Amino acid sequence: MAVAGDRTGPEAADFFISYGPSDQAWAEWVAWQLEAADYRVLLQAWDSVAGSNWSVRMDEGIRTAHRTIAILSEAYLGSVFGVGEWHAARAADPTGFDRRLVPVRVENCPRPGLLRTIVSIDLFGLGPDAARTRLLGAIRGAIAGRDKPATPPLFPASSRAVAPAFPVTANDAAPRSVASAPISAGGDPPQGLTDQPAVGRSRPGQTPLTGPRHPGQRLAGPDDLVYAVAFAAGGRLLAGASRGGAGPENGGTIRLWDVTEPPRPGPWKKSLVGHTDWVLAVTAALGGQLLASAGADGTVRLWDMAEPGPPRPCGAPLDGHQDWVLSVAFSGDGRILASAGHDGTVRLWDVAEPRSPKPCGAPLVGHAGWVRSVAFSGRGDVLASGSRDGTVRLWDVAEPSRARAAGQPLADHGTSVQAVVFSPREQLLASGGGDGAVRLWDVSAPARPRPAGPPIQGHAGAVLAAAFAPDGRLLASGGADGTVWLWDVTEPASPLPVGPPLADHGAAVRAVAFSPNGEFLASAGNDHTVRLWRL
Repeated sequence: MAVAGDRTGPEAADFFISYGPSDQAWAEWVAWQLEAADYRVLLQAWDSVAGSNWSVRMDEGIRTAHRTIAILSEAYLGSVFGVGEWHAARAADPTGFDRRLVPVRVENCPRPGLLRTIVSIDLFGLGPDAARTRLLGAIRGAIAGRDKPATPPLFPASSRAVAPAFPVTANDAAPRSVASAPISAGGDPPQGLTDQPAVGRSRPGQTPLTGPRHPGQRLAGPDDLVYAVAFAAGGRLLAGASRGGAGPENGGTIRLWDVTEPPRPGPWKKSLVGHTDWVLAVTAALGGQLLASAGADGTVRLWDMAEPGPPRPCGAPLDGHQDWVLSVAFSGDGRILASAGHDGTVRLWDVAEPRSPKPCGAPLVGHAGWVRSVAFSGRGDVLASGSRDGTVRLWDVAEPSRARAAGQPLADHGTSVQAVVFSPREQLLASGGGDGAVRLWDVSAPARPRPAGPPIQGHAGAVLAAAFAPDGRLLASGGADGTVWLWDVTEPASPLPVGPPLADHGAAVRAVAFSPNGEFLASAGNDHTVRLWRL
């Protein structure tokens, strides 16, 4: 299949694929799909044959190929050679008008620097049929410069707002639309959900837990990507960690929504600004009067959410990390804050006096990769951390200034751990990872943690987020497959699903959080929406 534009010679390729050694399998899969669709592909794994000068061939390929596909992963973004290749493609088309650089994300990694403004093709969390459909459809759009659908969109009836179609699989007769509606709206419920409570299988002698009574309401506000959500100010406000403006010169923001009247939530008067880059994490101390945020600028910031008066900065930024900060968590009494990120460390901060926070002890080291998530036990004496190195680590923080490792790392996920969260019932920890499972751990003896039950399976891709309800009976998980699942974990040895998965996002769900009273669940996804569910 010829791509618009003159070839510079018989060997000119439609696509040159740039990838790192750890992503060769993905590169070959992408190349195979493209060549099966009659595109010509230049791939080191296939074209570096005996007698060839691959160095010259690669330089020529980058220069003459119509487009460069960069297989994006955390490993690739840390590779000197990978950076050089995609930089060369972007330099040849700095405005992006010719779409010379096409990023393809194969795991849920950030797009730093100049990559953040280039639309990517996201394949992580999809099955092979859906991934193939998304890849080839997006490539056709990149070549044409437009992605108008072949069939007319559905009529947007006021009682039923239709979200963009979820990726089509080979077994689909037509694209599947994922519908959503406000909490207070009438009309037909979305497919798979009804206005009746979704009831899980009941346990003898117990009242069954119920899922949402209504579809998730999309919160009004800027159409922005939100990475994390937290209820603050006693549950009156919902905070969302956002990347803010579209350009690299713009800092991130913390979006606020007034949820005092859940049927009619609305944007708060003003977002919180101060970070100089994307905001990637947000959390609230017990009671919600103190909020912490962290982001790609490498800082952690505190915000006073107490009334009277509007939310406001509290103290100086905490800047001990050497790179992006991906997660923050308060201890149960709100006196200690933990932060973690790209530099592979976990840091503790004394925030008993929020206007004068200070480091608390030495950084906690032990992970061999980015630390994705941190969480305190209810008593605040144990801290859990989950990392891209595939492990969950427990830390004895009873004396925060002398924190130390507790027991051996938990490596059952076998791949990146994306989320860790403690149950209010103290002795239960949940972790979610790239293996698509949620795992429950009995941490009654932190030095000897053990599985509390079988892996919880339901997601068709990586588990990216998890949260316990205030009573500890209900666990929510969000995944790369675009769904939110609710689980009855009253008996951890036999967890049960509660109702069907919530699929309104239609794209990877990055964050979930319960309101302090447990009546509502908030979720944020790659569809650039935040949704509020009444339970």
